[in-house]
Amino acid sequence: MSPVSNTVIVDAQGPSAPVVSPSNGTSVSGTAEANSSVIISMTSGGTTTTATVTTNGSGSFTYTPSPALVDGTSITATATDASGNVSPVSNTVTVVAGSTLPVTLINFNASCESSIVDLFWETATESNSDYFQVEYSFDGIEWLELEKIIAAGNSTSLQQYSYSDLTQTRLIRYYRLKQVDKDGMFEFFGPIAISCTLEGSELSIFPNPSTTSFTILISHTKNEIGKIKTIDSSGKEIWSQEIELMNGVTMLPVSSTNLDKGIYFIYLSTGDVTKTSKLVVN
Repeated sequence: MSPVSNTVIVDAQGPSAPVVSPSNGTSVSGTAEANSSVIISMTSGGTTTTATVTTNGSGSFTYTPSPALVDGTSITATATDASGNVSPVSNTVTVVAGSTLPVTLINFNASCESSIVDLFWETATESNSDYFQVEYSFDGIEWLELEKIIAAGNSTSLQQYSYSDLTQTRLIRYYRLKQVDKDGMFEFFGPIAISCTLEGSELSIFPNPSTTSFTILISHTKNEIGKIKTIDSSGKEIWSQEIELMNGVTMLPVSSTNLDKGIYFIYLSTGDVTKTSKLVVN
């Protein structure tokens, strides 16, 4: 197997698709990559108009159309980061004029306390809200549940929530909120991204298990040459190569089409330090 040898910075990837919140036509809000430019497309009666807004440092955006959008208007959005990378198209939201929105989120951000991520969010109003499900991802595509936080239910005053992710990692992590009503309806807020400082190197693989390809993510503290190798469950070396590591996060795409199904171990060696991660090929 011959892996792709070029190394790229994770930040060179396009932003994740924005998430547009339900709208009653008086405003359009949602989340996208922090400090990105968001183009909002609003379609009604076969005519599409657009508006461009910039997300804040927490990734939130709001646009107030004038006049208000009519019932049945379809809303989508795309985000463009500072490097010119364009995201996939967001979810589609259909305006329900005159409706009462279940939750008005006014803040959702993340901060680092050493290597721990602290999440914080606030709501201005809540109606029939049951709980918030905190989810995380390493790639902004595959999401896992972290915790369920009970919501206020019905409120017209400021409500504050927080959650601390104790997983110690320097890799970029994405977080989003799944707000679930008592009738089972839900909407997403986020994602937001953050990377915390952690000494030494870190090695991770996604997707894992893999079928046709996977990506090795390496978080490192300095520029140097390392060595990557793959060992099968019998201890046989399948392939190895040198890799130029950067101060930050680097990404190595690898094809797994030539690997038999089974368990493999990826080793990263830098100086006297070796990191290991298990790979499952289906």
